[in-house]
Amino acid sequence: MSEWSFTKRLIVGLVLLALVAAGMVVIGCINKPLANTCTKRVLPLEVTPSIAVAENIVKDWDAKHVLDKAKKGTYVDFPFIVVYAITFWFFSVWAGLALAPYDERWLAYGRAFGVAGIVAGALDFFVENPGLLLEMNGTYNCWITAIKAIGAWIKWVLVLLLLIFLVSSLIMWLRIWWTKDRAEPRQMLPA
Repeated sequence: MSEWSFTKRLIVGLVLLALVAAGMVVIGCINKPLANTCTKRVLPLEVTPSIAVAENIVKDWDAKHVLDKAKKGTYVDFPFIVVYAITFWFFSVWAGLALAPYDERWLAYGRAFGVAGIVAGALDFFVENPGLLLEMNGTYNCWITAIKAIGAWIKWVLVLLLLIFLVSSLIMWLRIWWTKDRAEPRQMLPA
């Protein structure tokens, strides 16, 4: 990727963002019937470590005839996870490459956060979603619920850190670009 032109990176990045947006829209449409339930969405089931709460959520969905929609949304989430993990990796590595000429540490930061994006996706794909599907199919176990919740919480923390890294990288790059003729770029970077 380091040999790619800015234009090629931009095109790939825009395609990935379009795929993420499309996935969010599709999953949002599938899960729309959940708006009439006690939880309004899947997130509370993802993060709850309580078997009783998980069972109540699933029973509420079943009573309101939206459990099948929640299952379908979870199945559709699997390809979406792959796309968002690749997108996080791509933009993190690109941020590191873009800022590396000004401080070589950014290359390592970009790679590390790229790996964090892949780890977040793996937790979602292999831990959280299988746990959700087991619970939605009536399998309630303290280990399944706890591991699913821990995986979901770690995933959300990683996603938050990734977003902070990407926004701060963009701000840093824009600051350097904006002042490239007026100041030494290394002065703009944190020590």
